[in-house]
Amino acid sequence: MTEEQLQDQEIIANFRRRQNEFNIIKHRTDTSPLLLEFEKYLSGGRTAFIEDKKGNVMEIKISDGLPKANQSGIQTIMKRMNCIINPHTLQGNFPLLTKAYSEAYECYCQDCEVDLATDLMINMADYEIPENEYQGILNSAMASIKPIMSRCIDNKERESYSETTKSTENFSEKQKPGILKELMK
Repeated sequence: MTEEQLQDQEIIANFRRRQNEFNIIKHRTDTSPLLLEFEKYLSGGRTAFIEDKKGNVMEIKISDGLPKANQSGIQTIMKRMNCIINPHTLQGNFPLLTKAYSEAYECYCQDCEVDLATDLMINMADYEIPENEYQGILNSAMASIKPIMSRCIDNKERESYSETTKSTENFSEKQKPGILKELMK
């Protein structure tokens, strides 16, 4: 193999490694599965997969419980949850004050809980939330918020990307024309 071919292979390998690293970061910051599970909880449903006569697998939603609120309430609660839990908020930082305590994290969680509790209470009638479901909705929301936002304590979530986001580039002045076409394969 010529030196130029080795260089081309190295460029392609680096590109593919960066592509994989990007996919890993994208996966770690994807909050959609958590939010979808919470929405299923609110709607009283679940997802199932069925196979049709042709062998195609399809995803269907099954209602196997009562919704915790009306459709408007579910959508509003989900929009609120989406504002709290999203890829951008996972990039935040809650500094540690002591070895095991982050006042910023604790205050953030407390503020979320108070705000959600207030919104749910004020809109209980409009959202048609049964009184016996109020605390369960709030507890379930906080059970989703606290663990994922704890990743931001002491900047650990962003630090976990440090190796992934390091970049090294080795390009020679004599690159073969058309190398970008190879990278996109």
